[in-house]
Formats: sequence, structure tokens, C-alpha cells
Amino acid sequence: MSRTPPFPIWLPRRAGVDCFESDRLDEVQALVSAGGVPASAVVHGRGPFRYERRSLPMAQTMFAGARAEQTMTVRGHVQGLALHLAAPPGSTYLMGRRRVAFERESAMLLPPGLDFSRHSPPGWSVGVHVAADPMRAELAARRAEPDADRIELPFALLALAPAERTSFYRACADLLQATAPGGDVRAPAHAEARLRSLMATLMLRHAPPGRAGGVAIPRLAALEDWIEAHLAEPMTLGRLCAQTAVGARTLQKAFELRRGMSPMRFVAERRYAAARRRLLSAPPGDTVTGIAIECGFDHLSRFARGYRELYGESPSRTLSGR
Repeated sequence: MSRTPPFPIWLPRRAGVDCFESDRLDEVQALVSAGGVPASAVVHGRGPFRYERRSLPMAQTMFAGARAEQTMTVRGHVQGLALHLAAPPGSTYLMGRRRVAFERESAMLLPPGLDFSRHSPPGWSVGVHVAADPMRAELAARRAEPDADRIELPFALLALAPAERTSFYRACADLLQATAPGGDVRAPAHAEARLRSLMATLMLRHAPPGRAGGVAIPRLAALEDWIEAHLAEPMTLGRLCAQTAVGARTLQKAFELRRGMSPMRFVAERRYAAARRRLLSAPPGDTVTGIAIECGFDHLSRFARGYRELYGESPSRTLSGR
């Protein structure tokens, strides 16, 4: 595989650019899980996979690119608004029950808080991440929306025109130049603002953001925390509605807007995440069956099938490789 990425800008080795290379899966796992976010990586194949990642972190923006020489499944969590501009041909994304193939001329817009799995053949990927609050403020101002917290950033597969893609790469090049050693300390903020403005224009043109439904964002966040604390208990849609004091239809719409999935699918994904943590840290004698039941699963074959979809390996493989 060529070590030159198939896009017009690549991050050099210099001050301000974080560079990482490894053939050790435990080191890659630690990298993608940085900051305590629920993330994982699984390599499919034998031999060295030569993972490399370079990123340019800034106050409200990060531009990053990565490559690997083996097929990988990455389970990620979006902390800000992410725009994936390039991925290896044949890559697929799984969000809840939604499966999307990444097309060559497309770009993937991923909202904050989204958990997703990406199965990718060997190759390059590149993306831009922007902090959610400044992005909401920019969009709210353009739409004359008085409350930025009511703006829900969407998930979308975008078909970028060549000129739009070129504009993004030019904006990323400006970020790189603005952070060069010895430059004006005021330049990075201006470069970030230009990129944020460009992303807002793109979203309003291709994927207009929605307005939050009838459940306030803090109340939904409190419900998600409650779900996390009660995963081992029987869970129904009615119980979730009782916890938030809203009807099923309202709660369904709120979760679709915020997480891109139904409330009960969200419960299932949090249970899968809890099961993976347990499998990775299980002491000798623990079994897949016992861990699955303790995390709220009662249909073991369905659990194993869903787990493999999300993480790219069977639960027994995770347990044996801990």
C-alpha cells in the first residue's frame, strides 16, 4: 500500500501535529479510547497492520487522517460534529440498525453523541471534527433560532461537489498553515472560524439541522444516565416513558433526532458496550453467558450476533483475548 494518501493534504511531522504509529493492537485500542470515550478497534487478518494516525488538535477543531494495511472494525463515539471526508473504498458504517456504504465521492456527517461502527478495508481515511456548541451557535444565528440548545445536528451521507470538497481541503490547509511554528497566535482562531462557517454552509445546503423535539436535551441526558445505571434490569419503552413523563411517540422522535435510533435500540447498544467492558476485564471463570445475562440480555444467540456486528468479533473471542 502506498504511504502517500489519496487526498491533497497530509499532516507533516512537525510541532503541533500528533503522530502515532504502531503494530500493537493494545496501543491502537488505547489511542481510539483516549478521553474515556467508548471506542475499540479489531483487526481482521494476520501479520502487521501498520496503523498510522496524524492529527492536528486545536481549540475547537481537529483535522485527522489515519491508515492501516489490514481490514479493521472500529467502534467509535462522536464527541463533536464529525465530517468524514474520505474512507477506504468498500467501507460501511453501522449506526443503530442503519447500515450505510461510504461511496467514493461522498462524505459522512456524524452528530455529537453518536456511537457507530465502521468496517474498513485497508486504506486511508480523513476527517474533520468541530466542537458542537460553537457549531450550534453558528447555525442558530443563521436561522434566527433564539435558542442554540434546540438545534439538533443531523446524521447524513452527503454527495459533495468537487468544488465543495476542494474548499474543505483548502480550509484544512489553512488550519495547518495557521498553526505553523512561529506564526501569529491569532491566526488559528480565524482559520477555525472559516472552517466552521464552511461546515455550516454545507449543512444548510445538504442536511439542514432539525429542532429538538418535545423532550429537553438535559432531560434526555438524564434519562441516558439512568439507563446506564439500570442496564441489568428489565427495560421496556413504557418504563422509559415513565422515567421522563412523556409519551412513546415523543420519546421516539427525541431519540431519533438526538441519537439516530429508537430508545430501545439505544438501550441495547449501551448493554453491548457494558458487555464489552466486562468481557475485556473478566476474571478467570467468567463466561460469555453469565456476562450477557448480567448486562440485560436473555437471548444469547441474538446477543452474539449483534455483538459481532458492532465490534467485528465474537464475544468469546473478546473474552479469550482479554
